[in-house]
Amino acid sequence: MFVPPYLIIRLTALLVSAGVFRFARTGMEGKKEVFSKGTTLLTTFFLVFFSSKLVTTFPMVLDYPVTVLSYPSGTLEFYIASVAAAIHAFRLKLSKDELYGMTVLLSGSFFFYYIGSIIIMEDNVLHELVIWFIIYAGSLLWKNYWSALFGSVMLAAGAVSLIVPVLDVMGVPVDAGYYFVIAAGVFIMDRGVFKWKRT
Repeated sequence: MFVPPYLIIRLTALLVSAGVFRFARTGMEGKKEVFSKGTTLLTTFFLVFFSSKLVTTFPMVLDYPVTVLSYPSGTLEFYIASVAAAIHAFRLKLSKDELYGMTVLLSGSFFFYYIGSIIIMEDNVLHELVIWFIIYAGSLLWKNYWSALFGSVMLAAGAVSLIVPVLDVMGVPVDAGYYFVIAAGVFIMDRGVFKWKRT
């Protein structure tokens, strides 16, 4: 069975990011809890994403299931899955440290994914690579300012997407407004959501 290279790159990037996070000195405790809740959120995202794809790509998915489900596309499905994951994160009442840990894992996955897509697929994703490198490295180096950094870079990504072709998210095309919504969500959480359970 043919396994699309983008699927392999995504899985490898996630594993590398998890490995780096496991052994990196992030100055935080409760890494097991981050992995546990992060896995739950990731499972929720992928279940909703692939379930939505099954519906929107039917009946093509019956003939080419692996290709359809792993090919970098599906903007609508990505939005739906993002909302589902955000709602689940709200219900989990994540602490600030847990959100920080998941940001490091997420940004690391994106950073290593874009490295892989450039080396293996020769994709032109330099803008995306730079943006996620700033978030990833900045979060590791300046833990106390990770949320401000994340929100600011998302604003910058949205602004850049108004000038150049819209930056994708792990190969999934999104609208420039997506980055502005993420930035707004980060700033809102930084102001209020962390009051749920401070660490």
